[in-house]
Amino acid sequence: MQPQAATLSDDQMAALAAYFSQTPRSAGGAATASPEVQERGREIAVNGIADRNVAGYLTCHERGADEPDKGLFFPSLFGQSET
Repeated sequence: MQPQAATLSDDQMAALAAYFSQTPRSAGGAATASPEVQERGREIAVNGIADRNVAGYLTCHERGADEPDKGLFFPSLFGQSET
């Protein structure tokens, strides 16, 4: 997310820090969303949301063994918690 964060002003960063400092932390664990919500999340991860100009995360964060340089600026999310 560094490329996005680099465009933020100091005031915007301070506002985000204040917001996230007050947000309850998740204990992690298994996803509790309904199967329908989980499927929509999978669709967004794979395909994005074209009419909102949202790329699927796989376009930036996923790379295969044959693409070692893909994602150098967007780290792989493999193995991270779903929540």
